[in-house]
Amino acid sequence: FIYIGASTFVVRENWKIGFGFWSLVAIVLARAAHIFPLTQMMNVLRPSETRIPKTHARMLWFAGLRGAIAFSLALGAENDIGK
Repeated sequence: FIYIGASTFVVRENWKIGFGFWSLVAIVLARAAHIFPLTQMMNVLRPSETRIPKTHARMLWFAGLRGAIAFSLALGAENDIGK
């Protein structure tokens, strides 16, 4: 998803900054809306010693965002440091 979004800066279009901002807000909220309720539902079915702590759920939420950001930054590294 971020790879497709990063291509918007390569193609010359008339993009609005608000569009990018609200897209990122939507991504963050959508990921949170899936990770936190699903980990809580899984915890209901798991024994108490194998439940997913809230700190791990936060890390799951952040890790998905971190991977996409790292991928898009790696694509631009060739331009910064050369081939």
